[in-house]
Amino acid sequence: MSLHLIIIELGRSNTMEINKNQDSTWSKIWQFISGPFKYSSIRKTTIFLVLNVLISAIFILIFGKEALGTLLSVVLGFFLSKIAITFFDTIRMALEDKKKCNRDNDFLEKIYNENHYLHHLDENSSDKGFLYDECIPYQKNLNILIDDHPKAMMKLDPFIQNYYVDIFGAHKASYVENNITLKLMDYEKNKDGYSIMLSRSTYYNHLVTNRAIDYPIKNGLTLRGVFEFGPKLNELKTSKMSNHLGIIGFVELSDGRVIFPKRQSNSTTSKNLVTASIASRVILDNPNHKITSMNEIETMVKKTIDKRLGISMNDIPNNQYEIHFIGLGRDVYEGGKPHFFYYIKLKQLNSEDFLVAYKKHRKDKLEQGMDMDKMVYLCNMDTIELKKNYSIRMKCSIASKKTIKKIIKVKPEMSFLGALKHYQDYKKMNP
Repeated sequence: MSLHLIIIELGRSNTMEINKNQDSTWSKIWQFISGPFKYSSIRKTTIFLVLNVLISAIFILIFGKEALGTLLSVVLGFFLSKIAITFFDTIRMALEDKKKCNRDNDFLEKIYNENHYLHHLDENSSDKGFLYDECIPYQKNLNILIDDHPKAMMKLDPFIQNYYVDIFGAHKASYVENNITLKLMDYEKNKDGYSIMLSRSTYYNHLVTNRAIDYPIKNGLTLRGVFEFGPKLNELKTSKMSNHLGIIGFVELSDGRVIFPKRQSNSTTSKNLVTASIASRVILDNPNHKITSMNEIETMVKKTIDKRLGISMNDIPNNQYEIHFIGLGRDVYEGGKPHFFYYIKLKQLNSEDFLVAYKKHRKDKLEQGMDMDKMVYLCNMDTIELKKNYSIRMKCSIASKKTIKKIIKVKPEMSFLGALKHYQDYKKMNP
């Protein structure tokens, strides 16, 4: 059997094995071992081998068969180098997130020992809880005023400017694209509700602040050690982090299943982790536009649903969906990065129709070189349990790559847990 066929057979067998054990420990081992043999890698390797064969044939025609031994050694060396580079990239992507942001709750709890940061999903359970700064809890008929300053652009602290290139190097294995972002400058409670103060920053500013807060810069220095060393987070108005506003939302389909994407291995953060249905920065079509109301933020939520999940909210009548703002919070592990939390109910779109549209959407975006999720799970929110190692168990019936009829165990990104707390509060007040 030719080497090309052997590689293809290995890729097929390993892929079948992964599908049987997608979320087990052995699955993660298989994913690491089989990385070079997946379809995309096989295709690249096949092209590489075909080119080498053509070059070899031309070489032999010119220099004769006596050069064959030397030529085969060179080709084999190139091939083994390709395999080694693929394994190296797989290891580097797996370790990169851990260097950028430390998600160890025990480590963070020693730094931020203010009791109000510790939350539990189930007060009666034995889970260790998670650290999270709740800023605006869910309230019915909450009034929020927006005070936006689109001309105000964040300026990086001189210390960060001095080490900009070094810190940016933390993202070598990640997909990065710079954009203007919506910075949360501050919030405050007033007699009618809350006021939100906004300005602008850039995604690159985020990459060299919140997103790389634990990256070792020089002689053991980290941004957390310099700026966010505890015992509590700095207030937003004094923070040196970019603190761009994220949108975290759970999208529930008409049959009660909720969409849970799983990140790619080269995502900027949360590599191979499960997220809420949408977990993204606020998308600004016109950064210079002055935002005046929460209705405009809701429009951005709908655009995010379209971009990430392929659900065109503009094509859905207003009476066939509900969008609920369920709170504001800050991630402790990313140095206080803020998020708006949402719950979205789609009354007419079921799981089967969503998956058909999603698969086409994902294929189109990947062809355009977009940063897309690896897959999505469709699960029952009421079955979620937080385990001691900060993984979650939940009952899922469908995934975009296969059908499953069991409880799965996955690792979520940490903002998922804050969003889940707000969702639970919403459900308690709206049974």
